[in-house]
Amino acid sequence: MASRPAKRRPATEIALATFLALAACGGKPHEDELDTGRQPTGENDPDRIAGLVLASLEQMTVAAEAHVDDCKAMADDLLVVFDRVRPVFDKVETLRQDPERERALTAALKRYDAEAQALANRMTAALEHCQLDPAVGDAMAKMPVIR
Repeated sequence: MASRPAKRRPATEIALATFLALAACGGKPHEDELDTGRQPTGENDPDRIAGLVLASLEQMTVAAEAHVDDCKAMADDLLVVFDRVRPVFDKVETLRQDPERERALTAALKRYDAEAQALANRMTAALEHCQLDPAVGDAMAKMPVIR
């Protein structure tokens, strides 16, 4: 007899949905993503921004893992990290306004799919103990996301 999968709790659902949304950012790939023409540099470079998104996800995960037995501290630390990394997610949203930049960013983010999934798994595990804590739920509701 197969057992029923455990029902996910709010904080865990938010984290998993966010990480999965990041992996799927921008929709399906386009044929022109392989264009090797001139690429943006500096603060608008899709590869740089994708790396910053992954680093942000890692910071979020480490903050949750650091406080698995102290939900209040987890919530507080997550809020600090969310505020610190929010500019990265704001930059992503700005770049996504331009279809060409969105395609380039999507391609850059896809290179990090495996790492993002591993971080999602780690964060989900870290949130497990605090999944029903109101402070953690409130903090997770403030998590920056890519829409």
